[in-house]
Amino acid sequence: VIEPWLNETNTMSDVMLALAAGQNKQYSEALSKNVGISFDRIDTNKAIRWKAGYGYRNAGEIKYEKRFEVVEHEAAVIREAKDRYLSGETIDAICADFDARQIPTPSEGQKRPAIRWYAKSLAGLLRSTSIAGRLVDDNGKTVATYEPIITWDEHRRLVARLDSRAHRKGISPGNVALLTSILFDDSG
Repeated sequence: VIEPWLNETNTMSDVMLALAAGQNKQYSEALSKNVGISFDRIDTNKAIRWKAGYGYRNAGEIKYEKRFEVVEHEAAVIREAKDRYLSGETIDAICADFDARQIPTPSEGQKRPAIRWYAKSLAGLLRSTSIAGRLVDDNGKTVATYEPIITWDEHRRLVARLDSRAHRKGISPGNVALLTSILFDDSG
């Protein structure tokens, strides 16, 4: 707290603190209401209020009319990765090839861009419903649609293959607990 009168302890400090808290609460409620009104207007216009992901850019001058527009050279990278992965190539091999060909990573142009393609990042990109032209909320409900880079069927096939091959280093498979309990009793 940088306001000096909030750091004092005297007969009026509690009153001043209560007034400041009331004023800030009113400001927060008004701001929240105005943001909600703005979001409703954007949603009514079927415009986009999210940041564009890899393969897209925000197009449109007015915030109430913004749309996602496909960035073709990035979309081509996504389609290539999709085709190669669905034909049996590994994520690691695709990343190594993209690095060797010096294909810009999804974070190029950001404050701290990635210097190479990472399997986790590429897998996350291929899992994203956004490349199939859908924004989905936490409950799985589609909240916005736009021009897809890949089809919904291709996206489902990608996710199914990614799920079937998913593993995390350092995490043992489910049957290890059974084997451990057979091999070791209470005395070790």
